[in-house]
Amino acid sequence: MRPGVQRRLALLDHILILDGLYVNGKHTVQVKDDPDLKKMIKNGTLVRTRKYRLRGVGCTILRLK
Repeated sequence: MRPGVQRRLALLDHILILDGLYVNGKHTVQVKDDPDLKKMIKNGTLVRTRKYRLRGVGCTILRLK
């Protein structure tokens, strides 16, 4: 899907359903390459947080503010 309003709404819907979006990991979306995620983080709609799993492994997650 092309970057734009419809894609941003679809991303927000996806984040609401899954309670977060894993980013910047292996086989996941890279924020530096995605203009829609960059725009939503800059506007303050999304916030980057860390989630720690077993053995202290951390993952970056985007959540709604």
